[in-house]
Amino acid sequence: MSLVVNDEDFAARYAVCLTATIGLAARLEPVTRPSGYLQRDVPGSLVNGHLARQPW
Repeated sequence: MSLVVNDEDFAARYAVCLTATIGLAARLEPVTRPSGYLQRDVPGSLVNGHLARQPW
């Protein structure tokens, strides 16, 4: 599961919630992505979540 957001603080809180609620280990990565409106790359944060352990 992954999510890209503009706000790094929100990304950090989202990562904590993923771990607390459904047991996904999450890590944050800085990313850039193109903005058609601004005609330039904009910064953001990627939250990558994966199962910390097998469910069985």
